[in-house]
Amino acid sequence: MVIINQSLASHHWPGESPIGQYVSFDNGATWATVVGVVANVRQQLDHDPVDELYTAYAPRRAVVRLRHRAHRGRPGRHDPQPARSPARG
Repeated sequence: MVIINQSLASHHWPGESPIGQYVSFDNGATWATVVGVVANVRQQLDHDPVDELYTAYAPRRAVVRLRHRAHRGRPGRHDPQPARSPARG
C-alpha cells in the first residue's frame, strides 16, 4: 500500500481517482495499491513539486518518501506503462 502526492495523481490519473489503482517503482517487479492522496510538499520554493509516493518501511513502521519513476498498471502485467509527466514548456 502506498500514499501518493497530488502531483503524481494528477500526472498519471488526470480526471480520475487514483485510489485502488496500482503503481510500481521497480519496473513491474512488485506492485502497490494506492490507498490515499496527500498535498504536495516542496523541497525548494522556486521549483515545481515532484511526483512522490510514501510507503511504510518495516520493521520500524516509519514512513519513507520514494522518488522513483512510477509505473501504472496492474500486477501480473508483463508490459507496465511507464508513468509519464507532461512536457513542460
